[in-house]
Amino acid sequence: MGEPVENSASGTVVRSVRVLRFISERKVTTIREASAALMLAPSTVHRLFDLLAREGMIEQDKRERSYRAGPEFFRVAAQVVSRYDLRSIALPIMHDVMAACEETCVFGLYLPTVHKMTLAERVDSSLLLRYQLPMNTHLSLLSGASGRSILAFLPPDQIDLILREERKRFPERPPPSVARLFRELKTIQKQGFAVSRGEIIAGAMAIAAPVIGAEGSAIGSLGVTAPNERMLRVGVQRVSALVYEKARDLSLRLGAPAAGGSVPRLAPSAAQGRPPAKRARRSPAER
Repeated sequence: MGEPVENSASGTVVRSVRVLRFISERKVTTIREASAALMLAPSTVHRLFDLLAREGMIEQDKRERSYRAGPEFFRVAAQVVSRYDLRSIALPIMHDVMAACEETCVFGLYLPTVHKMTLAERVDSSLLLRYQLPMNTHLSLLSGASGRSILAFLPPDQIDLILREERKRFPERPPPSVARLFRELKTIQKQGFAVSRGEIIAGAMAIAAPVIGAEGSAIGSLGVTAPNERMLRVGVQRVSALVYEKARDLSLRLGAPAAGGSVPRLAPSAAQGRPPAKRARRSPAER
């Protein structure tokens, strides 16, 4: 394979980092798989694996002839993670979002034990008119852009459970129909963000994108909220692109798969009923 000529020392460092990044995103790998993915000669990958194994950064399963993250890799990663929390990592990105659009930026955190979310952090707009947000309280994932952007990127079984719980809690005010909800969640998955108007605060518009964790599903959301007229003035398309980009940046910092990885796709639940099947029309190019 054609490999660029590099200074020996710097080339080894760069390639070692690429190998570690590759292994961190997989449970196990092989020399052949890493060689193809990293576009490095098998002999180069073998040499790098040997170097990293000596330092405990990776380890070999000799019976399976495969490699995985080693004990030293785990120890170093744990040391880094223990010194930071999600809010401290999110705040610099939130300040960037607020500065770019001059509207309030909020970080929503998914609470898996109660199947709710909470607005854990915010960076307020510098403008005089802004909303008093319900911070650090349990909020439904079915209401608002922050909640639905999380809900759309949870595993289908969790979505099913959340719907069941909502129906039990509010029988007089049931959630939207399964068919309609799944259509909306699929749209959010496709475009990468959610938009809501006046669902939590009258007169407000919110745009939020999911924050994806290392397992490939949502652990939170990054959003912007503003008076409806101001959001339209700034531009929904502009804010949507900004939120999507910054949520992805935050996701990568928190260990999300670099290529989108295992983000789940929706499958309608049999327990809640399936949306009516419709035959999609083919485009002229597909006919």
